[in-house]
Amino acid sequence: MSWSIGERMPELEAWMHARRWYRGEPHPLYLRARADFACSADLASGADFASDAESFTLTWFIIEAGAALYNVPLLLAPEEGGPDETGPRENGATYGCGTPDGSGTPDGNDDAAPATHLPTDATPVARARGHLIFDATTHPAGQRFLFEAATGQLGSAPAASAPAVDSPAGSNANTRPGANSPTAASALHLVTRPAGFPGSYRSARPLSGEQSNSSIIYQTSTVPLIIKLFRVLSPGANPDVELQAALSDTGTVPAQWGSAALVGGPAEASSDVLVAQEFLTGAHDAWRVVTSSSPAADKTAASAPSTDPPPAEPDQAAALLGDFAARIRDLGTLTRTFHTALAARLGTTAATPQLREAQLASWHSRARAALAAVPELEQRSAQIAQVFAAAAATPWPTLQRIHGDYHLGQVVDVPGRGWVALDFEGEPLRPLPERVAPDLALRDVAGMLRSFDYAGGQGERDGQPAARMRAWTRAAEGAFLAGYGAIPTEHQPLLRALLLDKALYEVVYEVNQRPDWIDLPLGGVHRLLEN
Repeated sequence: MSWSIGERMPELEAWMHARRWYRGEPHPLYLRARADFACSADLASGADFASDAESFTLTWFIIEAGAALYNVPLLLAPEEGGPDETGPRENGATYGCGTPDGSGTPDGNDDAAPATHLPTDATPVARARGHLIFDATTHPAGQRFLFEAATGQLGSAPAASAPAVDSPAGSNANTRPGANSPTAASALHLVTRPAGFPGSYRSARPLSGEQSNSSIIYQTSTVPLIIKLFRVLSPGANPDVELQAALSDTGTVPAQWGSAALVGGPAEASSDVLVAQEFLTGAHDAWRVVTSSSPAADKTAASAPSTDPPPAEPDQAAALLGDFAARIRDLGTLTRTFHTALAARLGTTAATPQLREAQLASWHSRARAALAAVPELEQRSAQIAQVFAAAAATPWPTLQRIHGDYHLGQVVDVPGRGWVALDFEGEPLRPLPERVAPDLALRDVAGMLRSFDYAGGQGERDGQPAARMRAWTRAAEGAFLAGYGAIPTEHQPLLRALLLDKALYEVVYEVNQRPDWIDLPLGGVHRLLEN
């Protein structure tokens, strides 16, 4: 069925502006390109599609809002009791993307996403001429299409139609004019990269609560998968796809089972849009594991007044970790392992004067933002500059690909396997060229050390004695560094600068997002500058 989204633009805008993956302030939406796919769904058995099976139209829209382009696959489904106007578009390829019976979900998987809530049904985005329009990630037919696209069971899928956008005011009236306006040349093609996944589709359930993407957990005939839809369209290879593919056989990340890219559209390039990975059943995020093993979990100590000084000797401080010290060392070892593998497989780059200057400019930019957000830091500006100058004067190691947004929330503890790193996309708000550029591996080390500092600060906020939690934090940081391996003395000024840079970034984040948490990064800044 050939259909228009233009007449449903008000409903689409309201829906998109309310999504967690939508960035910033509400902006008018402009349709930039589309690709239509006709797919049949045998709701009863999932067998070969019968002639009377329900038919659906899946349309992959590229939508511009503000400075961002979004991937918005929508599914047109017949409304119960409404006229059945569906069917393949003219000249459109038809793909078997049927739905499950909806009764099954993966068993024992809830712990892998402890902070999320799972929707119980799909809510339509809009209605149109006896049909319902759904977000494809929430409708069984759309979920199956995305599964087959990401795992390579769909094949390379040419657009069944083209980028022209209809609206009540005429063709392309909802399209921003200019050099990038949709034309015949910007038709989309969905290209899959299979990785030999041995299973077939059984059922699916979407995860909610994500900030920048949409993920779906799939039960298959073999092992469960999680498939991620990158909501923001960025030309080029997404680092979450590229880096985890490079690490897939190391055991440090979930195994990757395929991906898909859109070719064409406004970017006139290939853009990663889907990735399929093994779903880690029973996993717990490292933040929860670490904080539940810290003194913060001891409510008795939190309720009792403490006049004891902090443990003075390293052995005494390490005693606060107990047997968990070995687990934290393992986390350091995991980090070193994937850093070594990334350097070997994707190469390294010399830290040229130009690249060093770019790093320094970034540090000073973040510092200015933090000083503007918290004027009391102005008295520390000279010390901040000294830390950065010391790092600039020291010899630098080679640069390489890194995680880029590394903290306890990006690692999970898998029963029988141990720590596994996730989400190599980098800071989602940074432009893709910055996220894929070679960087200092010590940036990931600094990110994890700052995460331990936050875990200790959380204990203080929960009523634990500050001295006790500071001693625990130092011991945890020491255990992590012991597992990571020796950092040369000449690189210590670099690590200190990266810790300060991360803390200043956190200051700005907390001012804007969680003002009542500002004491955690501010305390980190002051301690870094005093020691």
